[in-house]
Amino acid sequence: MPNKYRSTFEIELNGVEYTLRPSFEAICQFNDVTGMDVFDALQEIGEKKKLSIKLIVGCIWAGIKGEYEFQGDSRNCPNFSKIGEECKKAGFTSCLSKAIKFLTFAVASDEDIKKFEEAEGSQ
Repeated sequence: MPNKYRSTFEIELNGVEYTLRPSFEAICQFNDVTGMDVFDALQEIGEKKKLSIKLIVGCIWAGIKGEYEFQGDSRNCPNFSKIGEECKKAGFTSCLSKAIKFLTFAVASDEDIKKFEEAEGSQ
């Protein structure tokens, strides 16, 4: 049985803690809101060494939306603009590592995520 908590992670935006879940639905939401596939976004990071603000917010929002949907509470999920404003207040650069983590977990296998989480826990 898969671990329902695997691959979720937290972000704090201005004192509010959110859980991000890079589920299949969240990946589709990311694609819809940004117009970019997660593989293309990862390639952009690799080639340009940066992400646009829209992609950063898209990652954070889609991950949060994925968790709200998992909890059956998608109607109460903050919208893209709200999360964008929260990211702006917190500083877009402070959200960058979580955006990259969302993209990485979105394309990783369960086994890869398990290894990543074990390595992260041993630090």
